Amino acid sequence: MAPGPKNDPARRGWVADKTGYEFTRSTEVISNTIAWIIEKNSPITLLHKGYQSGKAGFMLEKSARHILIDKPEDWPHSRTNIKVIFRNAANLTCYFTCNVTAAQEETISLSLPDTLYMLQRRAHFRVDLPMNSTATFMYKKKKCKLNIKDLSAGGMLICDTDNPEIPAKGQLINNISISIPAFAANEENAHLLTIHQGIVVRSSIIPQSRLSQVAIQFSVEGTQEEKIMQFIRRRELALLRKGIQD
Repeated sequence: MAPGPKNDPARRGWVADKTGYEFTRSTEVISNTIAWIIEKNSPITLLHKGYQSGKAGFMLEKSARHILIDKPEDWPHSRTNIKVIFRNAANLTCYFTCNVTAAQEETISLSLPDTLYMLQRRAHFRVDLPMNSTATFMYKKKKCKLNIKDLSAGGMLICDTDNPEIPAKGQLINNISISIPAFAANEENAHLLTIHQGIVVRSSIIPQSRLSQVAIQFSVEGTQEEKIMQFIRRRELALLRKGIQD
């Protein structure tokens, strides 16, 4: 049984869910967040099934019952609800879903949201990768190619079945090349990322399936780390969009 309004912990603060986000139904937190977006002129993106705003928009004002935002040039007039995505002061992705109450010539009125979601505060947020994502690297002077399950700015989890080339914990791997299939309809090419070196921090085998899982920590900085972060942000947005379409 779901907790009643008075006993709902999400009405008092942030609660973690299983998708990598925290959520709150605190009216104070939600109101203060919207006020911050307006004050800082923080850009927002609008998402709906089959639609993503082409340019970043902005919130203009907030009343006791509505939010007023500028209207995207490509706005589809049939939309009745929308997901609003933005980054907060800690540069974490946040979003809320609300109803479209009116669409004027240059603005759109939205209902106030009752729930706000925020990416959990992890040192390195991981995103699941599409099937056939692979990592090619040098290990003990041999070239290995294995499947990748997820990726973060700090490392990756690789998986394979009955593969004798799985590196052991504590081993260094070099010249890592990551290939990720295009995951958006408007993308034609695979994503390619390169990492100079990594170290195996965990290696295990699941006996029932003979599946090996290896966690690799990257040695990255500067340009390499920024490229990985840019990819993760795009992938995160794609996953949010997929959640709308499912």
